[in-house]
Amino acid sequence: MKEKMHGKEKEYWILGFGLLTLAFILYFIIIPWQIKPQPGELISSDIFPKFATIILAILGIGFLYDANKLRRVSRTDPVEYSTMDEKNAEKMDWASFFMSTGVLLVYTLSLYLLGFIISTMLFLVLTMWRFGVGPVWKCSIIAATMVLIFGMLFQSFMLIRLPQGLLVRMLMRLF
Repeated sequence: MKEKMHGKEKEYWILGFGLLTLAFILYFIIIPWQIKPQPGELISSDIFPKFATIILAILGIGFLYDANKLRRVSRTDPVEYSTMDEKNAEKMDWASFFMSTGVLLVYTLSLYLLGFIISTMLFLVLTMWRFGVGPVWKCSIIAATMVLIFGMLFQSFMLIRLPQGLLVRMLMRLF
């Protein structure tokens, strides 16, 4: 007899299959139709959309994995399954949502003022520290490594200029 899906399990299956379907359509139909790479380019103009589509597919697989995990928990421990929604509701509160949105808006504005390096370092350190990744020194090391890697990736390999910011431009004029 086939078991009926409930609540989060059903939502995760729908999200997982929806994201995978969207990624498939984008990657194999829409991107090749919309973006025609020029011959001889080192990095094709379709690399970013394809990369973003791969991330969507990975998220879809993650939702399917979580749905399967919920199904296994519901079969083995019905009491644990019934309390899982309550535990998830406690984790996701509105204050965290609004704080994350606010920090993202401040980061976007600070890119213009402070530039990529300073604003990204601050954003990553504060976000990781807020969500409990570790102490500030550990978050700073991770952030510095990520800024260095992404900065080199964008500027050296993709030849994309990163925002310098008004502060850096003003300092460059003074010196």
